Amino acid sequence: MPSIGTPVRRREDYRFLTGQGTYTDDINRPDQLHAYILRSPHANARLGAIDTKAAASAPGRVSPAPQPRTGIG
Repeated sequence: MPSIGTPVRRREDYRFLTGQGTYTDDINRPDQLHAYILRSPHANARLGAIDTKAAASAPGRVSPAPQPRTGIG
């Protein structure tokens, strides 16, 4: 029984094709946090500094716990 090149029937297909599926963007929970990722418009650019004063005074801002430096990234 060859399996390479054979279509696989997935169980979730019918739900999404009929509009019944739930995407992660559809899920809302109480006290849910939202994040915004700002990427540089310049390829291979190096950041010299980040001014966080405006963000620090934003209402509802939540600070992440400090993460140890791993040398990755």
